[in-house]
Amino acid sequence: MFLDNSNYLDCVKSYFDNKEALDISVPFWGKGALSLFESISENKKIRIICNLESGACNPYEIEKISKRYNVSIRSSDRLHAKLFLQDSSMIIGSANVSSNGLSFEGDESDGWFEAGVELKDRKVLDDASRWFDKLWGESSQIDLYNINKFKVLWDKRRNNRPFYKVKGAQSLFDAARGDLEQFKDRKIYFVVYVGEDFSKEAFSAFETGLGEDMGQDTVSFFEYESEVGDSIPGDAVLINIQCGPRGGIKCIQIGSTLDEKKIKCFQYENGADGVVIYYFLEDVGEFDLSSEDKDFIKIKFKNSLWGEFFNKGNYSEKGGYCVVPFYKAMDVMFREDD
Repeated sequence: MFLDNSNYLDCVKSYFDNKEALDISVPFWGKGALSLFESISENKKIRIICNLESGACNPYEIEKISKRYNVSIRSSDRLHAKLFLQDSSMIIGSANVSSNGLSFEGDESDGWFEAGVELKDRKVLDDASRWFDKLWGESSQIDLYNINKFKVLWDKRRNNRPFYKVKGAQSLFDAARGDLEQFKDRKIYFVVYVGEDFSKEAFSAFETGLGEDMGQDTVSFFEYESEVGDSIPGDAVLINIQCGPRGGIKCIQIGSTLDEKKIKCFQYENGADGVVIYYFLEDVGEFDLSSEDKDFIKIKFKNSLWGEFFNKGNYSEKGGYCVVPFYKAMDVMFREDD
């Protein structure tokens, strides 16, 4: 039987719904793939070979799948074949279990045109079974250390994936209005800072830590009263909002941190520990922050970001920070418009 976008997914689902053991070699798995396993019987045996080494296979989804009863998973860095194999039939074709293949990642992509065939020839099935058993023996077992290593690869790839062009988008917020889903998993954050001017100790540490290739006109910093810098990631775009304790905005800037986050530790006069985290006021990616975007923030901030995320005990009268993913913050502000 020939398979295309109209029947490919339904045919794959039928292999999960029956009671036969199932061997799968599919390199790339995407968010939502776990839904295929919802109807499997308790005694159904499933073996999966994927390609986590590529950075294009979602390790978070693989981790969820690996916890399912009777599902064993291994990884091969050379895998490109897409095969669903049972004793009575098999599917071989072009589709991954991903957003571009079987469309499990929502509306971010409309998917590729896929094609495949379902075969039931006995000799072909026996040959495919021997091929899978050999590849299974040569593939790597997945453990907690491997999964965490592959999560780093996946996160980096997701953060650096190209934006889908949104017609007429001239700024970051225009692109979000046109297609907010494409900002999911990207390292873009609102960093809300409450406080007055920086302390003299922090500013001194900032100046001391400036490198030869950095100047005060292109670099700024965040100041913490203790080492809590893990909340601000490296290799990220930051929309920094400085405001007073009642939510009034004083300053809005956009910048980016380095791949390896640059910090400078210091001590206050009272002996307390502090840390300066540098961020860069240029090279922030494909979209910038327009004056209209800043006006939108000023209008929506107090009722949306401030009320939803920040004004819940996450700061002191002296100052504090709240780091909110761009996707989550924009979702709240856009919903306020509905």
